[in-house]
Amino acid sequence: MKIRIVILLSSITLLLIFSFQGIGMYHAYKSQVSRTKYFFSDCFERAFIEAMDGQVNSLPLADGTYTHLIYAPCRLRSVSEEVNGLLFYGAQQTSAILQKIYHMDELPLAVLDSILSCKLQQKQLEGTLTLRKFNAGTGETLEMTSSHIPVGSNVFVSKQAFLYKEKGIAVQAYFDATFLGGTRELLAFFIVTLLSVAIVMFAFVRQMQYIIRQRQSIKEQRENYCALAEKIELPVTEMLFRIPISDWKRIEERSASLFGETEQILSKAKVEEQSLRKRKFLWNMFSFISLPGSLLLVLLWAGYLYWDNLDRVKYGLSVHFGNAFYKEVKHRADLAVSASGGEIKNPADTVSYSPYYQRQAKAIFDFMEESRIPMYWRSISIQRDYYGYAENQYLTIAYVLQDAINRYSKVAVPFSLHYLDSLCQESFGHLFETGIRVLRYPSKEVMDYTGKPSPSIWDMRTDLIPLDRDSTVVVEGVMYAPCRMILASIWYQLLPLGLLFIFICVCFFFLLRILQTQRRLKQFQKDFTYSMIHDMKSPLQSVMMGAHVLSGGKLTGKPEKVEKYRRVMTDECEHLLMLSNRVVMLTQLDRGELELHKEEVLLKPLLGDIAEKFRLKAVKQVLFEINCKEGCTVYADAFCLREVLSNLVDNAIKYSNEAVMITLSGEKTDDSATVRVRDNGIGIPLREQHKIFDKFERVSSNSRKIAASGFGLGLNYVLQVVNAHGGMVKVESIEGSYSEFIIHFPSFKNV
Repeated sequence: MKIRIVILLSSITLLLIFSFQGIGMYHAYKSQVSRTKYFFSDCFERAFIEAMDGQVNSLPLADGTYTHLIYAPCRLRSVSEEVNGLLFYGAQQTSAILQKIYHMDELPLAVLDSILSCKLQQKQLEGTLTLRKFNAGTGETLEMTSSHIPVGSNVFVSKQAFLYKEKGIAVQAYFDATFLGGTRELLAFFIVTLLSVAIVMFAFVRQMQYIIRQRQSIKEQRENYCALAEKIELPVTEMLFRIPISDWKRIEERSASLFGETEQILSKAKVEEQSLRKRKFLWNMFSFISLPGSLLLVLLWAGYLYWDNLDRVKYGLSVHFGNAFYKEVKHRADLAVSASGGEIKNPADTVSYSPYYQRQAKAIFDFMEESRIPMYWRSISIQRDYYGYAENQYLTIAYVLQDAINRYSKVAVPFSLHYLDSLCQESFGHLFETGIRVLRYPSKEVMDYTGKPSPSIWDMRTDLIPLDRDSTVVVEGVMYAPCRMILASIWYQLLPLGLLFIFICVCFFFLLRILQTQRRLKQFQKDFTYSMIHDMKSPLQSVMMGAHVLSGGKLTGKPEKVEKYRRVMTDECEHLLMLSNRVVMLTQLDRGELELHKEEVLLKPLLGDIAEKFRLKAVKQVLFEINCKEGCTVYADAFCLREVLSNLVDNAIKYSNEAVMITLSGEKTDDSATVRVRDNGIGIPLREQHKIFDKFERVSSNSRKIAASGFGLGLNYVLQVVNAHGGMVKVESIEGSYSEFIIHFPSFKNV
């Protein structure tokens, strides 16, 4: 029943944990869908802008020539609020102008497909890309990069970008993300961890089943022993009767029969123990591999989530910092234009405005003056010699503007660190602590900074952005302690992982407890087997061998040796009979069938008789001290009282050093009689004192410095007999110092 409860509770706990994990993965999936949708749309817009810039730079005009203006009303939300607003809107105007004014061919889909594919790879977005050119008015497909338009829940569709708006010709991208970026890894981690935890649970359950089987084996061995102990009473009594009449043949037959039954029980226990040992080794090894493996998987999973989101945060930081840098450069450009009284350009440049640019500029500025409608506008020029195209288009524009300011501005406009810092704080909404460092390159010497001069390894830094054409001075953005933001963004995934980690640690703790229990049961079984050999098999073997020698007539004419054999056989038979009687009496006590013949027993003579008996048979130095008044009596069954005190004295001798001092005390009051047995032996550990009265329990020989044989029935017998008399027994002991057993018997009038 217990194992079923454990399995049920564990299964419910795992179900809840994986339910939380499933919910977390669903949120992660939805978040990934949202991010993929954003990144795909952003990549498409940037790819279209870059493709159009490439088209402009392919015009047969001089470098730096202004070809046209792009413009849009300020009230247009797609221009004012979106990241690539004006540039994407203007790129569509550029496409139409290049075809209409400069008579260029329409942008090939292959070019756009190549640029967009590269950008998707940079964002680690995997899937199938399809571009479609179509008539926006009729919906008719004019050209496609694949045979069909993909459909499905993981298909993302970009905005449409007009190649020629007057004709209604537009292009659109479709991205089929079969496995969203990161989702495949998360799913793989989830499945592997689920299987690993299932293996842990299976191994855990098997370990518990092993313990149950081990306990059942010990219980069966106990029952077989008790049955055999009860069974030997009559044969042993018969052997005792036949020893004086020298019926050695019959004694040999009886002892051989009992010896065979004892050997059979021991052999069966040995086979069962070997079988359990093989299973134990297998499942122990299995458990100690699966548990650390599961913990490692959980840690790897958590680490993957953290580093994956760390990359995303770093990308977001770079984008925001790049946009803030663009605004700072734009601010410097406006100041330079205002201070110079005109545009910033190379004085050596000749006329660099195309005729169309001049006509278009005049028309746009006249329109704004007449209509009073504010417009966003930007001049488009041929720029073939700037630093190289950056991933962020605004950063590319910033490079061009900054180069123009540094080279051609009539008034020096220095870089404003604090203005850039305020833009960064505004961009992040003051939610995170950020800073900026101006460095000398390549020495990385700090020239100026906001925030902290030296970021720690836990802080996040952007790529270096040059402040001059030679890149001798660079600037970088810093986000301090981004781990809080990262953990806050993935808490719903880390929470079930934390619960799973705790669950596996609890399993590991209980596995250690199980292993301790296995070792304890193994030691118990080992001690029990040893005791069975010592207390049952060896005496039977001695009787059997003695009867065999005597029946062979080898000792004829040697009465001293015959008498010695006879005495040894008698002692062994009495030992077996005492063992049998004890088991029978315990069985009767368990069933409530024991009949006690109580009487007032004189205590001092009884204590003296017991002391003399053990003094004579002891193999070590034993000293007795008796403290009992003459006439002190105990109201008890005389036989049972003798057995109880003999058990306690026998234990005192067993669990002692080379010499032992035993004090036997007795006193009587009107209400009760108290008997004490105290020794100066090795004592009983406090942790084991509560269980020494249990049946078949013995203080482990590992925990004692002195090994002693026995089945662990003696103290249980003492407890049962004293309880049957209506009394009580307790123990006081200090390990390494002494043990004292105190027995209280009620007086006759209180019974």
